[in-house]
Amino acid sequence: MEDALKEIPIGAQVPRIAFVDVAFPRSGPEFTALGGFAAVLVCAFARDGRELPPERVVARTGTASADLPLAARQEKQIPAGAVADVFGARRVDSVYLLPVFATVVDTTITVHFRVSARALDALRFPLPENEGHIPAGVDLAAPVRDPQWDALEKLIHEELPLMGPNALLSP
Repeated sequence: MEDALKEIPIGAQVPRIAFVDVAFPRSGPEFTALGGFAAVLVCAFARDGRELPPERVVARTGTASADLPLAARQEKQIPAGAVADVFGARRVDSVYLLPVFATVVDTTITVHFRVSARALDALRFPLPENEGHIPAGVDLAAPVRDPQWDALEKLIHEELPLMGPNALLSP
């Protein structure tokens, strides 16, 4: 977020923005335990608080699209300072599930906001080679299934530590 501030003119205010990160399974057994999913972290800000939380997060591949299932959510008030001045004082962090197979083809993750009905293309796959990875030997053709909640909780805790312990939604 601090890097994004450097690209915004002094005095400007951004009406809405989303930052996205992905946590991939780190091993074949974890891939299996996660049901073939990766965790997508979306940190969304909006000057108009009615825009949050995002209405939905969508993965689009070619002509197909699907809403990503929500796994965790938390809300934070941002203290006064540069980030709050530019992006707003309310932030919602959410974790969504994305089938890992979607990360190896041309896929766009889009964040849809509520009141404005604005949609932001936030991330595009495949990622550059040096960003993210899929464990060797996993079967990307295997059907996705419900993840084991304890495996998802562990991945979020270890790879997305800004998510608090009570952010995970019930299975």
